Amino acid sequence: MVESKFWSDKKVFITGHSGFKGSWLSLWLHNLGAQVTGYSKPVSGYQKSFFDSLETAFTSSHFGDVSDKTNLEICLKNAEPEIVFHLAAQSLVRNSILNPVETFTTNLIGTINLLEVIRKTPSVRAVVIVTSDKCYKNENLGIVFKEDGHLGGADPYSASKACAEIATDSYVQSFFSCSQFERKAVHIGTARAGNIIGGGDWGEDRLIPDLARGLMEKKSVSIRSPNAIRPWQFVLDALYGYMLLAENLFVDGQQYSGAWNFGPKLGECFSVKEVVEKFVNSNDVDLNFSALEKTDDFEMKALMIDPTKAEKYIGWRRLVTIDEAISYTRDWYLDFKEGQSPRDLCEKQLNIYQDVCKV
Repeated sequence: MVESKFWSDKKVFITGHSGFKGSWLSLWLHNLGAQVTGYSKPVSGYQKSFFDSLETAFTSSHFGDVSDKTNLEICLKNAEPEIVFHLAAQSLVRNSILNPVETFTTNLIGTINLLEVIRKTPSVRAVVIVTSDKCYKNENLGIVFKEDGHLGGADPYSASKACAEIATDSYVQSFFSCSQFERKAVHIGTARAGNIIGGGDWGEDRLIPDLARGLMEKKSVSIRSPNAIRPWQFVLDALYGYMLLAENLFVDGQQYSGAWNFGPKLGECFSVKEVVEKFVNSNDVDLNFSALEKTDDFEMKALMIDPTKAEKYIGWRRLVTIDEAISYTRDWYLDFKEGQSPRDLCEKQLNIYQDVCKV
């Protein structure tokens, strides 16, 4: 379990703090007593209402692009963080097809910019670079990917995440090892998580946000690639993994540097259609959906990752079942629809989750 005594008064810098995962992570760390500085692009619409409700969770909040190295450097150096979480990304596969240059610039150059700035920031001791389970070279062979699997990507999003992994490993070997670095080594881990669901995600062109907007706006939802199988997991399970990894990197980083998978075990992955049916299987949900049978050419039929390494070496495991994750997520959006504060909804689920962690 994550330890409040570890995080109390720790200075933490989070890129992408205004996004779905970044907002949840910021609130959790704030509740544990950390001093949280955030850096990300501004957000709008429902996402802004979610982020704005968490305003007091930040010691400092800055808006900027990770491709702007000068601004990023000023903000990170002023914060003097001990731990950095890098979540800022262009995170949509379909958008990467439309905007490949933006995707590579944000996901690759943005990561390199952060690593360059960290080289010049003596306070930093541990870094978690969040990439994606899509960084693996997936040839639709039904392979369950381990951390030593081949990297690659047919679409710009997946390829950009594979590139970020390769760039990070290069920096670790060239600049952040005890033998190469001019000061105490910075320990860096990369986190590859499965498809993450939870309340407060309003990203465009993603399954759960599409269902949530359908609920809010009373519109029918078209479901793409209904038979595609993905490693779905609750947002707090993924963040639990990121935080455990950061703790271990900080305390004994030499053992924990490298890549880590966070996701459900084989046999606990479900299709898009199954997740939708679980979401709407409630008397409280009035939502129509239709499945588009044609699968997009750039969508893989199946994606499964092996979390054994995280389970064995840092004590992480998925604590929330898919049914529980969907129930928490559905309840969050239904209560938000009724006017409840996003922060109150997150606080409630954080309290429940932390009780589960103690079991």
